[in-house]
Amino acid sequence: MRVRDIMTTRAVTVTPSTPIRQAAEQLADHGYTALPVLDGRALVGMVSEVDVLTGRFPHDPRDRRRPAKVGDVMAAPAVVVAADATIAELVELMWHHRHRCLPVVADGHLVGVVTRHDVMRVVTRNDTDIADEVRARLAAMISDRNRWRVAVVDGLVDIDDHWPDEAGRRTAIAVTETVRGVTDVHVNGPNEL
Repeated sequence: MRVRDIMTTRAVTVTPSTPIRQAAEQLADHGYTALPVLDGRALVGMVSEVDVLTGRFPHDPRDRRRPAKVGDVMAAPAVVVAADATIAELVELMWHHRHRCLPVVADGHLVGVVTRHDVMRVVTRNDTDIADEVRARLAAMISDRNRWRVAVVDGLVDIDDHWPDEAGRRTAIAVTETVRGVTDVHVNGPNEL
């Protein structure tokens, strides 16, 4: 499974000149923890809930200086993840940087965002639902429904393929890896049963 399989493609974005209050409203209205900051088409940073709170509650109430624009508080450069990165790579990146939301890029352009919640939906998907979807995708690939036996435990998929060939094995793995909730795939051939 790749980041592109779980990301949200309709990213709500702001610019460096967006007023902080407007960015805060966008975060609150959509329930997001962070927003990509674009300057034209270029991703120049990320602004989070904590960023928009910076300076909003000063220690000295007489201090009237407040950041006014997203560009004053955003994190730059943005930590990004590639659309073709694995979920394991994504989780490692999120853990290492302690981010809850990352912008997703392909060919240097923003193509979406991915959150910890998106990853949680993967790991909590029901094994029966995963197995049903894997079977349906494999059946669409090859008409002999009896060729494949599929078992899923905690997102780990075991496929018994009764007439394996290397191309079929690679295809079965590639197709299965795109199913939401799959964490790993193993294809067993007749000699491995």
